[in-house]
Amino acid sequence: MPKIFEYKKCLSKALRCFLTAVFFLPLYVFPALASDGLMKMHFIDVGYGDAILIEFPDGEAALIDAGQSEHAGCLMKYLADRNIENLKTAILTHPQEDHFGGFFFLIKKKPIGELYINGDTQRAEEAYDDLIKIIEGNQIPITILKEGDELLLGGGEVRFSVLHPLELEGSVNDNVLVFWIVYKETSFLLTSDMQELDQDELLARYPQVKSANIVQVPHHGGKMTERFTGFFRDDVIFIVSTGTNEYGKPLVEELDKLKGKVYRTDLHGSIELRSDGHQVKVMNE
Repeated sequence: MPKIFEYKKCLSKALRCFLTAVFFLPLYVFPALASDGLMKMHFIDVGYGDAILIEFPDGEAALIDAGQSEHAGCLMKYLADRNIENLKTAILTHPQEDHFGGFFFLIKKKPIGELYINGDTQRAEEAYDDLIKIIEGNQIPITILKEGDELLLGGGEVRFSVLHPLELEGSVNDNVLVFWIVYKETSFLLTSDMQELDQDELLARYPQVKSANIVQVPHHGGKMTERFTGFFRDDVIFIVSTGTNEYGKPLVEELDKLKGKVYRTDLHGSIELRSDGHQVKVMNE
């Protein structure tokens, strides 16, 4: 009897160990599947243009703009280095080549779940119509956004509020999609190529952006109003997506007016930010 009892006792212990191992197996064998609770935002160095990758805590990924076609290789390598196999969401802030060119190459290599645009076709640069036809041919759903719309991404944890434009008018840069992105207690203001005339109006309509942790300097380091340069907190971090260009950008005299710390893709390369929902850290430091 004692031997049988001992045998059953060992068997029971072995079963408990087995079940415990099976329960915790995903955490040890597949650590990449366990969420670290971080939202990661990458301002990718694609020369004079925008390409912003966002990795959500649930593992999904989104891309805002894709840079110029001539720098598509840089974009694709960056995504590959981070094992981005697909993009659930893609956003094109406006139809200029230094924002949409890379999508021609991206569509061939990475599945895209949905595309959001501002709907501006009258002011679109050459080749934009071709891109839309390719996207439609790949049966990627396209949705037009405007001020007041909201997206809940990353399993509903991250809110994208569209602050601009309410309607399409003026030049192509007058109609860029501007986003206020909030993850728990942290926030990001992405301005794309927003013009001076729209900057003060945006601050008046949405004073809550004053609390932003991160602000994208408009139009690759272009002109800013006096109110815009002095509006944000002293500890805000400004990001400039820029590279070699014929416009003399970024305008150093404009950047000197900013109170917070400034990071530039032409000087610092691709810039990675990480938010745990309470604070944002610049990984380039």
